[in-house]
Amino acid sequence: MDYIEIVMKNIVKKDVKNLIFNCLHLAEKDIIRSHFFDQNQKQDLIYQEITSFSEYILTVGTCYFYLKKLRVGCLLKDVMLLLAIEKEYCDLTIQVLASEFEVYSIQECQKKCRQLCFELERIYSLNTMEEIIIGYEPVEDDDMKLISFSENGLRFFNENYVSKFAASVFYIVQDKMRNPKTKNMIQ
Repeated sequence: MDYIEIVMKNIVKKDVKNLIFNCLHLAEKDIIRSHFFDQNQKQDLIYQEITSFSEYILTVGTCYFYLKKLRVGCLLKDVMLLLAIEKEYCDLTIQVLASEFEVYSIQECQKKCRQLCFELERIYSLNTMEEIIIGYEPVEDDDMKLISFSENGLRFFNENYVSKFAASVFYIVQDKMRNPKTKNMIQ
């Protein structure tokens, strides 16, 4: 199975709670499963057992949410949201089956990819982080990256890698994102 990954790298810790609950609109009712490790009590917990999410992210560790859905400009179903917490920063990874994009017509898929890209661009502008990368799992591999947002602007990778449906749609979208005349028309 192929997965699309969206990685938000080196998010400043003070932005993490707002990013997850206000920008990504994570709702407790959409949590199917979660896992947290409490460093102080040395025990596994679920989200509902965490006394303070703000305090939890002050520690170093990892946690995840498996969600029914998450809206990131478009509705994504069966989403894994992973949080890797370091001393000063956090990385947030969103994973969704690539087939989530393949069940639509090419026009519907283009619309979904555009909505996703523009929302990620907005999220990047509202939060303090190094970059956002979209690609196939593992997105950290250069040959799996499709798009990134950073202080250097929007970048596109592996433009010849269109053998996969979602990748080809993202490339159609990126051509339109590059053209300032069509950018406002495609949101």
